[in-house]
Amino acid sequence: MKPLRHIDALEARRRVLLQRCEQQRNEISYRFERISPSHQIAEWTHRAHSLSRSGMAPPLLFWGATILATVLVLRPGKLLGKLAWVTSLVTLMSRATHLMRLVGQFRELRGMIRSSVSG
Repeated sequence: MKPLRHIDALEARRRVLLQRCEQQRNEISYRFERISPSHQIAEWTHRAHSLSRSGMAPPLLFWGATILATVLVLRPGKLLGKLAWVTSLVTLMSRATHLMRLVGQFRELRGMIRSSVSG
């Protein structure tokens, strides 16, 4: 009977150790999930969104920082290509803004001419 108790004690100890191993496995997987790039981006987005809702950061700055963080974390090698693309996009937007301003000034001038001719 004594060896049977010893085997039962060993089995109980084995179950406790297996349970502890499972807890440690869960802890490690949780920590790896927390340091993954997608989780980091989600946290940064949430933090930046809460700052923008409180009025501390402009929304455009928030989105720019989010996109930059995404590019830096996920594809650092393609940063230069994206940077050139963003630069050309900003240039295009600047030219479009100037064009829209000229169109607005032209309409205003045309309206002034019409009012002076008819009045």
